Amino acid sequence: MSLEVHITGQDLLPKAKRADILRKIRGLPTLKLRQASEVSLIFTTDAEIKALNKRWRGKNKPTDVLSFSAQEGESMPGLENTLGDIVISVDRAKAQAAEFGHAFADEILVLFVHGVMHLMGHDHERGPAEARKQADAEMKLLEKIGVDPKLALCGRGIKKFKMTRPRELIIAELDKQRAHISAEKLLALVRKKDPQVSQATIYRTLKLLQDSGRVKAHYFNDNEAVFEINHEPEEHHDHLICEGCHQIVEFTNHEIEALQEAIAKEHGFRLTRHRMELYGICSRCE
Repeated sequence: MSLEVHITGQDLLPKAKRADILRKIRGLPTLKLRQASEVSLIFTTDAEIKALNKRWRGKNKPTDVLSFSAQEGESMPGLENTLGDIVISVDRAKAQAAEFGHAFADEILVLFVHGVMHLMGHDHERGPAEARKQADAEMKLLEKIGVDPKLALCGRGIKKFKMTRPRELIIAELDKQRAHISAEKLLALVRKKDPQVSQATIYRTLKLLQDSGRVKAHYFNDNEAVFEINHEPEEHHDHLICEGCHQIVEFTNHEIEALQEAIAKEHGFRLTRHRMELYGICSRCE
């Protein structure tokens, strides 16, 4: 079902960027919606969004985007097809675009997508797992409208995650890998593109990406950490590790997942995370 966006306050947007921004907003791809298909988008100033933030969230400071769902609480006649309201501070968007080093138009689109995800039920403040789930959904949607999906990570769960050129190279190289990679190998690959990237930059960026849930670290055989991009945060996979050639095979088994949940429940546990590594000899090494 398509999303119909009703926009007010667009005069606050720079004239040179306005048409392109509004076109991309109105061209948002089909979403997994039921009846709700309308959104009200309001562009405003820091002063006005500060007043809203204080009134509805008890926070006496400006913020970048607020979402008000029409689907929460008691249903009201006439709002059956309304998803809710999104309010974006143009002042905050300009400041954050400059801080993170990307285009103002892209920041507006990032904030709009972030607001839409909140209206669809996502809430990154519920914890790291939900934050990863929301970020992944935002990245997929941004990519569809022609915005660098990595911009969804800027300022979301990572303090001042400015998307610098070295960090772009690191993320791009991780995304290309079809195998787990060590920090040393990653450094060697990135330095082929930019010899000035330091080892410290590699480790700092990997830490930030782990904190955001976009990268996983593994310590197979108690060796040095190897890393992989977390393409599907909702999907869990385990590993088979060959003790001969050190080949690593990823696998998913829903029966094993269900059995683990059942065992945890039987013993009064609520699973928050788990890891399974099976060691043996692969067919090539036998």
